[in-house]
Amino acid sequence: MSFSYEFTPTPTPKTTEVVGVDLGIKTLATLSDGKVFESVKSYRQFEAKLSQLQYLNRNKEIGSANWRKAQLKIAKLHAKVANIRKDALHKLTTYASLEPRHHCHRRFKR
Repeated sequence: MSFSYEFTPTPTPKTTEVVGVDLGIKTLATLSDGKVFESVKSYRQFEAKLSQLQYLNRNKEIGSANWRKAQLKIAKLHAKVANIRKDALHKLTTYASLEPRHHCHRRFKR
């Protein structure tokens, strides 16, 4: 059994746009289409509270019940800051990957 097959490739038009991302210091990111994402102010917002909690924990005896309670408060504050940052990065990457294709300007809410 033998057979032959002829194939003529036809180029397909590009369906997605390319968006460049510039990560910065003053802003979280700037997209090549001009959209600017502001930095997350979570650390600055909670910096004073974190400093106070760590300051109050300095003289506690390590391993005591009060030390454990203070460590738990500090850990919760660190987790809150991490979650705020994670949320901002998720919104940025979702916007950058979906926006050029679907042109949905309501996806990212500030």
